[in-house]
Amino acid sequence: MDAVLRALVRSDPVLLVLLRGLELYDGGETYGHSWRVARGVLHVARQVGWPTSEQMTLTRAALLHDVGKLFVYRKIVTKPGGFTEEEFAEIRQHPRFGFEMVRMVDEAAGRILVAHHDCGWHPPQQSRRKYPRSDERRRNERRTIPRRPRQERRDRDRRQDLGIHDPQRLTLALADIFDALASQRWYKRAWADTAIRAELIERAPVLTEVADWLIAARAVLQESVPTMHEIARASSAMMGDAPFHPVNGC
Repeated sequence: MDAVLRALVRSDPVLLVLLRGLELYDGGETYGHSWRVARGVLHVARQVGWPTSEQMTLTRAALLHDVGKLFVYRKIVTKPGGFTEEEFAEIRQHPRFGFEMVRMVDEAAGRILVAHHDCGWHPPQQSRRKYPRSDERRRNERRTIPRRPRQERRDRDRRQDLGIHDPQRLTLALADIFDALASQRWYKRAWADTAIRAELIERAPVLTEVADWLIAARAVLQESVPTMHEIARASSAMMGDAPFHPVNGC
């Protein structure tokens, strides 16, 4: 799986630069998360059987889904504990920032990543503070809502919020949630498989297979992530260029 990701990154100078920026941003935390999420979406895409071109677009979107955080103050992203309202208002802009960057080189990947929090999970203490919705979601909201019993309408609205109309966006959202829960961070422990499965099914009850696929591949998806130095050195060696040497320890 990593061989595909490495080849994709080596073939795209824009990916190389942006991922290196993420690696430098917060000591590799966001970069590592992005790489593991890309593993997850690629694994699901293979299970589903999407065409190779769609797999690569989705994988590129996963690698760059948090690139908009480069425009958010690092002290906010790395802050221990919860966010204030002002801080959350800042950090929730990162999907839009990422879209504006990525759309210049890959419109399709940009449209996937901009909505990865539209259909995703929010920490319990932040569940009422929503991320900005994508342009497509805004258009959908203009449709006339037929008269239905209140609970049925709520269920319908919840399914729309899950992004179920776009399986690739939902795949990215679930892989993002999965890694956030499965990874041990300095501020939390990794969740058990049963707890992760329950959370994913709660968010996307009609896609239990995706939750099962991610959990079954947990050991592989959580393996150590190659550094950008390693990828760049391999790329230089393949092309016969001079060896890559980091500057000032960077």
